[in-house]
Amino acid sequence: MTFRADQRPINNYYFLKNNHAPVSVSPDLVKPSTSLSFAGIPAVLMYDTLGVLARCYDQQAARSADLAIQNWSGEEKVTTGYAKLSIDTDLGPVPVRGNLGVQVIGVKQSSDGLAVDGDKITPLHGGSDYRDAGGGAAVPSATSTPAAG
Repeated sequence: MTFRADQRPINNYYFLKNNHAPVSVSPDLVKPSTSLSFAGIPAVLMYDTLGVLARCYDQQAARSADLAIQNWSGEEKVTTGYAKLSIDTDLGPVPVRGNLGVQVIGVKQSSDGLAVDGDKITPLHGGSDYRDAGGGAAVPSATSTPAAG
């Protein structure tokens, strides 16, 4: 959706009339059906969406506090590195085969949002950097293969 510089998006709430009782779509709001035969569906009900909203729902504009709590963002950056050492040797008469490895993982997370308390709106910022503790989380691994000697 595109808005002009002098326009703002409008958020509304819609509440079903008739105490939330199901209603049929009025015949004057029904439009000619659409074929989806390419997907094996012969016809799909089409109706005037705005007409149904106006006739079947009560509209209430969103409060500024409701809009504020929808304003948030989050970001996560994951960095990984891996090193592997292959082993193919003999320790005296015993053959040794396998590998040793380590994976280092660093995660940086941050988020921004707004806290609403009555009419008071407070900006919030938080985050964690898992690379702080010793340069990252190290995940060791090792494998070995019995060798016939």
